[in-house]
Amino acid sequence: MKTYSAFLFCLIFLLPVHVRSQNYQNICSPGITYFKSNDSKIKAFRRDSVSLPGNNDTIVYSFKMFRDTIGYEGACLDVANGSVLGRSIYKSHDGWFYFFNRNLDTIRINTQANLNQTWRFCALDAGSYLEAKVTSFITDSVCNTTDQVKVLTLQAKNSSNNNIPSLFNQKQVKLSQHYGLTALYDVYFIPSDTIYYSLVGKTNPDLGTGDLTWQKIYDFNIGDVLNYFYYQIYNGQWVLIRYSMKTVLDKTVNTGNNTVDYLMQYCSRTESSAGIQYVFDTITDHYNFNQLASDTSIYFMPYEFYTQGQGANGYDQYYAYGGRHSKWIRDGKYIFGSCWKVYYGEWTGFEREYSEGIGKRKDFYYEYGGPGDDGYSTTLVYYQKGSQTWGTPVAASCNTLVGMGPPLAGIQPDIRITPNPVETLAEISIYGLNPGAEFRLTISDFSGRICFSENYHSQPVVFNRASMPPGMYVLTVTDLKGNCFGRTKMLLK
Repeated sequence: MKTYSAFLFCLIFLLPVHVRSQNYQNICSPGITYFKSNDSKIKAFRRDSVSLPGNNDTIVYSFKMFRDTIGYEGACLDVANGSVLGRSIYKSHDGWFYFFNRNLDTIRINTQANLNQTWRFCALDAGSYLEAKVTSFITDSVCNTTDQVKVLTLQAKNSSNNNIPSLFNQKQVKLSQHYGLTALYDVYFIPSDTIYYSLVGKTNPDLGTGDLTWQKIYDFNIGDVLNYFYYQIYNGQWVLIRYSMKTVLDKTVNTGNNTVDYLMQYCSRTESSAGIQYVFDTITDHYNFNQLASDTSIYFMPYEFYTQGQGANGYDQYYAYGGRHSKWIRDGKYIFGSCWKVYYGEWTGFEREYSEGIGKRKDFYYEYGGPGDDGYSTTLVYYQKGSQTWGTPVAASCNTLVGMGPPLAGIQPDIRITPNPVETLAEISIYGLNPGAEFRLTISDFSGRICFSENYHSQPVVFNRASMPPGMYVLTVTDLKGNCFGRTKMLLK
């Protein structure tokens, strides 16, 4: 059934209520509701505005979304419709909810229906239709909690009300008493697409996945390992590649300033026209969430239609990299000419990807320059968080990474402390010294006071911190004449 234009608005704000006549009507809560498809893609509903057409009915509007209706390069996109629940939902005072597909046909849900009650769910071709039937009431898992759920089962029928074949036969829609739709299909494509979506999170109340915030993205733990691959392209040629590893040694959270600092063991191997260079050091990664909040791109919904003049960025969300909530952003993915299209031309811009608990997974910049292109890319290729791992490490350890190839002539030796931070004992190795060469290890605090100094002629050195107090120290390696080979930081816990 085609709808009147007044019906082409969106959804309802309904606080969870406990009056029997209003059960199962919390189709969309305030805030954001996230749904995951069976291929781990995320779509969302966000209540942007509400109108009251009268008769105690309510219309709620969600965000507009880029929709590819044809599926070939250069096709015009639909930007008038919404996401998984559509651009608008009409809620009648008697508990009926009306959703609208891409043809503006109506999909109906009777939230007050009793067991075995049936109704026309949506129209098909030639007078046929999909019938919905309440087939059961169950206690079901909803985002790590439980709730009473009404199960609706679909069956295609012809104009004579006889069963007919359909991809939707025996497909189910589930409606939770307090959390709305928990299992459904993208209403934009009903009745032609059977990709299933399940409720995975809400922001009000905070349930399940929730929003992907900067705090969730940069939430590392002591012991986490992150491996990266970086490259640079100049004039169409690769000019530099780098493999690097970070291990979280310590974490300091400052709640008042909304910041977090991670002490990291860092090592890298860089290959360029200058040769091969190694770094082995202890660094601090600092994240200020107040400053990060100024980058609002993280808060846009999947495929949200938001223009910047004649162009628009692309946003996507999904579960990936070990099942982590992830978000992809590309500058200038869409362009407007006679209509909105995906931009396939000579693109210049940024592409970023973030994942919960593992930070920025990808940072890519590309600049089209005629016969030669310039750009760079940093990609997280491996992580270890507790017992969970994903990807392929660039090396088994920092000791292995900086030994992946011969050092450059004249390169300073690498000083490696395992473990670092040190609780009681640690092994200290100096790579690059001639075998049997004598050397001196000196440990100083940050005021310059020498706390330890010994001579050695074999490796590795087993260091006992004894009574040295916790804190950050500087380890210096010299020859017996005092010539410095190198220095690094050492943390005592």
